[in-house]
Amino acid sequence: MNIRTVVQTLLLAVCCAAPLAQAEVKEYVRDYNYHGTEFDTRDTSRVNAIDGVKRELLEELGTYVSSVVKMNQDSLGNSYMSHDVINITAGIVAMKVLNEKWKQPEYYVKAGMKADPDDVLTKLKAMREDLELEKSLRDSYEELQRARDEVAQLKAQLAELAQLKARLAQMKPAHTDAPAKDVPAPAVQPAIPPANPAPVVAPQISAKSDPAPIPAPVQQAEPAPEPVPVVPAPQPAARPLAVADDAVLVASYRKAVQDVEVEEAYQRALAARMKGDFNTLAQEMNMLANRGYAKAQLRMGWINERGLGVPQDYATAREWYEKAVAGGNVDALAHLGRLYEHGWGVAKDYGKAADYYQRAIGKGSTAGIVRMGYLHETGKGVQLDKYKAAELYQLAIDKGNLHGQSRLGLLYQSGEGVLKNERKAAILYMQAIDRGDPLAMTRLSLMHVRGIGGVTRDSDKAMALLREAIRYKLPATYAYMGFMYLNGHGVKQDYEEARKYLEKAAEMDAPFAEFQLGQMYKSGRGVSQNKAKAKYWFDRAASKGFDIHSPRP
Repeated sequence: MNIRTVVQTLLLAVCCAAPLAQAEVKEYVRDYNYHGTEFDTRDTSRVNAIDGVKRELLEELGTYVSSVVKMNQDSLGNSYMSHDVINITAGIVAMKVLNEKWKQPEYYVKAGMKADPDDVLTKLKAMREDLELEKSLRDSYEELQRARDEVAQLKAQLAELAQLKARLAQMKPAHTDAPAKDVPAPAVQPAIPPANPAPVVAPQISAKSDPAPIPAPVQQAEPAPEPVPVVPAPQPAARPLAVADDAVLVASYRKAVQDVEVEEAYQRALAARMKGDFNTLAQEMNMLANRGYAKAQLRMGWINERGLGVPQDYATAREWYEKAVAGGNVDALAHLGRLYEHGWGVAKDYGKAADYYQRAIGKGSTAGIVRMGYLHETGKGVQLDKYKAAELYQLAIDKGNLHGQSRLGLLYQSGEGVLKNERKAAILYMQAIDRGDPLAMTRLSLMHVRGIGGVTRDSDKAMALLREAIRYKLPATYAYMGFMYLNGHGVKQDYEEARKYLEKAAEMDAPFAEFQLGQMYKSGRGVSQNKAKAKYWFDRAASKGFDIHSPRP
């Protein structure tokens, strides 16, 4: 059973208020040996060992929780719950290291994890009531997975390099200035050079054979010979990987292991915050940040930007981001760009935001790619170019950053910047929903209402998606929730509820909501008929480019 399945089962249980039947507390204990390489230090071996034992314990915990959920299946119901909370298991379930030993190259760890379903479900419910905490844990899980993948990739490259160096050492020719033993020297014959001597061709050294010995100079008879042309030195064959590359790879590997350590510590800190232990939150991350870990400095910036356990402070966040940039964290540039994009602690400046995103992209940040895609999609600080936006979103996805999936889905659904393809849009929304993307939930809900994009017409499923997405307070979600109540899709028709949600969305400048309010006042559905108010709302929607003559949600 994988971690994804573990948390899916936990999520189902969160939906249920009924107590778990016969839920007993269990404790799992595992031993784990990490066999270090020549490139590992004691610190990197310890991080890899602890991360390895934790992943094994989570798999074991999941088997138990699955059985508990199955035992209570009748009371769980079928309420929709996104799969994104899969990403936060490591931040919810605590692990205790019971013993550890370092005997190079082996690092041994013994650790335990307690399985108390009631406690776990209580924590999950508390986490879901704290949106910032949930976002942070989800983001951290994705970053942890990326760091783990990078560690594995770099270890493979280092192993390949070590094998290459070993082969080169075996193939290295033995140099000698004298002819080999038992090989007679060539006879010296007098020779008269030709009038036009042919150029001497340099011998080519094969990477797989020793070079032929260079013969002794030929003695010339009187008169003295003409000068012999200079023979260029033979050029060795290019190697596929420079020996000096190992220092760069080792440094990158150790930095990636640091990132794993930081994300594990960050999740522990956030879990402590959930229990009201704000001191642990600050101490855990400060220690690593002050040690010079650029990823920890980025996390300290995020903690201050979002006010996670500390007063929200954009100036301090900016300072930490700048330290992270100086330490080599390229995503910190994208975070600085977001401060300018939203005007958080600085004057809003889309041009500066675009500059930061472009710098981030130049250094390999996928976060910068996604944010630049959004600027091109909306024409903020750069030329409006939905073709470029689609290209950037796809590039980020190809590089493993999925944050642009719902935006790319929207372009496919509308046919802007790409050929219209509602089926592909639905697939992108489904993939984004698996990460808890509220925009994707909102858009897919309307596809279920209309039965387009290859999805079934299912108003109940649409309503379940919207109820999950409404937690994120997006204007589009409020607008579509109002639309559902207005028309009785998946819910009893209720004009008062419809107006309430549509007005919330209109306050956030959602043109679809403004159009729907215009329709209500024009027809008198749930409100007193008022042509002036109807015109007001229609004009507001039209001013944002909404086509009031052929409206589509």
